[in-house]
Order: sequence, then C-alpha cells, then structure tokens
Amino acid sequence: MNMVPPIIILGRLALIIVFLLFAAAVAASSDECTASSQHCAVSNECRNASSFAQLVSSYFDSTADTNNDRNLSVLPQLRGTIDHLLSAHELTSLLASLPSDMFIDAAGYNTDVNERSRGGYTAPVGYAAIGLRELSSPTYVTKATYDKILQIRELVRFTTEQSLHLCPGTLYIDYSTISQKMEGGTHRPHADNCYHYYDEANHNLATCHSTTTTTATMMKEHPHPQRVAASILYLNDEFDGGEFYFANRHAGDGDDVVDTLVPVQPGRMMYFTSGVENLHGALPVRRRIKKDHQQKAEPTRRLALAMWYVTDPELEEYVPPFRDVIDSHQSLGDDETKNGSQTTTKDVTDPNDPNAPEQLFSIRIPSNDFSMATTSLVEGMGIYLTSEQNAHRSSWKVNRYGDEGDTLHVLFKDHSAMFSLNFKLENDLVIIIVERHTDGRKRPSLQYMLQESVMLHSVLDALSRLISEVNLDEAETTFTKDVDLARQTLPARRA
Repeated sequence: MNMVPPIIILGRLALIIVFLLFAAAVAASSDECTASSQHCAVSNECRNASSFAQLVSSYFDSTADTNNDRNLSVLPQLRGTIDHLLSAHELTSLLASLPSDMFIDAAGYNTDVNERSRGGYTAPVGYAAIGLRELSSPTYVTKATYDKILQIRELVRFTTEQSLHLCPGTLYIDYSTISQKMEGGTHRPHADNCYHYYDEANHNLATCHSTTTTTATMMKEHPHPQRVAASILYLNDEFDGGEFYFANRHAGDGDDVVDTLVPVQPGRMMYFTSGVENLHGALPVRRRIKKDHQQKAEPTRRLALAMWYVTDPELEEYVPPFRDVIDSHQSLGDDETKNGSQTTTKDVTDPNDPNAPEQLFSIRIPSNDFSMATTSLVEGMGIYLTSEQNAHRSSWKVNRYGDEGDTLHVLFKDHSAMFSLNFKLENDLVIIIVERHTDGRKRPSLQYMLQESVMLHSVLDALSRLISEVNLDEAETTFTKDVDLARQTLPARRA
C-alpha cells in the first residue's frame, strides 16, 4: 500500500484553508455590500441596482455642463474596455468549434418575412447570430464546447459587473448571442433600451422617445426597456473595418457620426450602459487584402460575443441543458390525445424550457404535397401572427425556430409564458401542435391567460382561411373536427 508523504498532506490542507478563508472573505464582502443600499450607494467598493440607476441618471443633469450637453464627467464610469480577456489559445479553440453554417440571419431581431424592421427595431446589415438554443444542440457543437461557452459567458458577465463597480449578483443576463457580420455588415447608431431622436430644441441632442410625447412619430415602445448594460467581446480580426464606435450624440446620421472609435482586437471586451448616454454602432466590415495571394483567404466575418444585462432576476435568460441526442422527442399521450387528435411526437426546441411544454391541442391536415403545404402554412401563419403582433401594440413577439424553420413562437410581453405552433409531417398528415411554454418556475400571468385563448381562436380562424390556399386532400372533415375540438378547450369565446 502506497503512503502519501506527510509534506503533501500538509500542503493540501494548507490549500484548503486558504481557499476557505478566501471564500469567507468574498462572502463577507458581498454581504457587507448588499446588506445596506446606503452603504453600496456611498462605498467605493460597489453599487447596488438603485445606486447604479442614480449614477446613470446623473448623466442627464444638464446643469453640470455649460453647453447643456449632459454631465460628461460621468461617462468614464458608464463605459470602458478590457483587453486580453481570453487568451489567443482560447480564442482559436472556440472559433474552430463554431461551424460557419450554424448562424441564423437577423437572429434576435424582430423582422418580418421580407426582412423589414417592425416597430423601428432594425437588424444590423449583414447580421447573423447563434444563441444558447443552437449552442445546446449536438447538431452544432459538442458538450465540451457548450460548457466552455457558458464559462466564457459567466466570465464576461462577472467582468462587466466588476468593471461597472456593481455589487456581486447585481447583473443578470437578459440575452446572449454570438454575432456574425459578413462583408459590408454594419450597424447604425442606437441605444439598447430605447429608441432615440435628435432633439432640435436641445442642440440636436440624442434623446429617448417618450410614451408621454404628443407627437405620433415619437410614440415608440422599445422591446427591451429593462436593459441596463451590455458587453461585446471580440473573437477574431480576419477582416478590415468593423470597428465599434460610440456615436456623436449631436450628429444624427451624418458623416461625423463617430465620436469614439474602438478598433477590433481579439480578446477585447467593450462594456457600457444601455441608454442614449452610450449611443453606439459598428462601421462596415471590409474584406482584407492579403499581400501573399497564395495564402488561403479567411472568410470575411466579424465574430463577437454580445450580451445584454438586466437587474430583475425574473428576466434572466434561460440556459437550456445540453441535449444528449440530436433528435430529442417527447410523447404527447396514448393512441388518442385529450382532444381526439392522433398521437404524435415533437422535437424539443423551446428556448425557454424544453422540458415543460403543455400541449393545448393539435390540428391534422391531410395533404397531397406535404412539403409545400407545410411551407405555405408556416409562411402564412407567420405573416398573420406578425400582423397580430403589430395590431396589439407589441403585446406579442413572434419568432421562428427549428432546424427547418417549422416552429413559430409567440411570446407575451411580460415574458410569463408563450405559445408555439409546431408544424410536423407524420402519417400522411401535416400536424400543427399548439403548446404553452413557461420557464417552469412561475405560472403564466392572468393577463397572458386572458389574451391567450382569444389569440388562439384567431389562429384557428386564420388556419381555416389558409387551408383553401394550399394543395390539400380530404382535409375538410378531419380539419373541421379538430378545430371544433380545439375551440372547446379554449376558455374564452371567439373575439
């Protein structure tokens, strides 16, 4: 039997004691900082959410500047740059593990089927991205890569929090994505938590649209007013241009739009607060001209890890577990479901909680041309739900998911729940599975429940109109039966 030398045992005990003392010190510092908002507000150690909001608000104190140009002395506390956050080896390893074909065009932005913006929230030119939903699938990456990305994600969050001198645990990640801008990709000046305009009465200064403004053009509701900060971590530099910049707050969209330019450098992280105090954008990405024409040209794409933060834990982004198999299925019942529709299976693709969908009903539609019928129905319902989204003044947010783009998610504005339409082909049928999704931790709000059934009645009406426009066979009896049964499960009457 091999004996462990005493010196090694003592060394291990010493390391354990040091670690415990360090953990206790960190916990004490956190408790001291979070126990009293007054302490955090005046301490040089950290700020809580309230004192941080007060700091951001102090930027808008125009009395501090003779040119009525806001309190510029506050800006250095609201933005900054951290270099070498990741090593060259870490960056190379990460980039090698990200397939170029996994990026989704305009992911995370609300655009209609013609890629036009809805409500003024325009996707950047040449923009594509991947989120945690794609990254948690073995279709795209390995579990080791996903775990590493989650580690980097937390490192960036912690560094952002620390750089803004916030108390530990103040920031929660609202959304994280690896973004890609191809050649020509650019981003116009914008804020992350409000739409802005240039106030002519105040030196043409960038100002948030207000819901109290009487001018109709200024009545714009931003989809993410709760965001307080953001960060961008550069992952590569195999291109020219693409620089991040803070915009001139008086320039509008003129030639002198750039106020502060931040060159791209792999491992460099930008952090900044989300309002018009940090109006920002990105210059166009350009192809790099190589001197040695024999060298293999790298794809012209600017890659970055972009993250947005909130202080409300209820809005924290759901982190899906890594799926062990490519096609994860879940049975929906016995031979017949509760509403009389045929049993089927579904892909677990929900971005909020893949393990907790509740089937509301399913609709069967026989068709001679299954692929055409599915495509037409998905496109038609996408257009219809987009129009409903606009008609309800941003109460609902529509997104399209799935490897084949065959799932429509309709998220309610309070993020308490959403419903989805999953379009599947099975047993000579197009099957539309309608489900309700929550985060598994809280019930849907009363407001959501009141609107959900009314919205679903309208969905059934729209489907009834669409089936006459696609190539269907013997659909009337089956479809009508399922629609009637579905309506019986909805508590509210048709609008």
